[in-house]
Amino acid sequence: MSKLIWRKLLLNLILMSLFGGCGNGFKDQENPIEINQQGQNGEVDHATISGQYLELINNHRIKLGLKPLAIESYIEKEAKEHNKSMAKRGRRFGHFGLSSRCRHIGNRVAPTKKCGELVALGPKKADTVLMSWLNSNDHRSQIEDPDYTHTGLGVFKDDTGTYFWTQIFIEFK
Repeated sequence: MSKLIWRKLLLNLILMSLFGGCGNGFKDQENPIEINQQGQNGEVDHATISGQYLELINNHRIKLGLKPLAIESYIEKEAKEHNKSMAKRGRRFGHFGLSSRCRHIGNRVAPTKKCGELVALGPKKADTVLMSWLNSNDHRSQIEDPDYTHTGLGVFKDDTGTYFWTQIFIEFK
């Protein structure tokens, strides 16, 4: 078999194991969020997607009595660049370079007190990504951390149709 077929097979196995326990999640939601507006080179409509995702995550936080997160455009820029780098295989999938991204945000926007990140690979729907993160204790702890005040979401689709998601969380000093 070719390397591409093996990669897709491995990716599907990973995704099935990650998302197999998600249950119905937001299935009953009136308007599930799916990325359907795509530009050139894997670009997606970030304004729409991040706005819709922010609504989902903030509704979750508010239900828990937490303050909602504010979108910061430079944080989004860093998240998008990380996705592009992973998608173009310039960087392995994961959190490699997080300290640099946090440092860039601190230098560009304001000094940071705390910085965290979530990454996902595969799903096309924001509600599916959020549910998978909420179903993981480590990921849920980032989403539900009361110290975080700002966030940015990046989404990118590679040449094989795989979606890369990065969410960065910041607490400014």
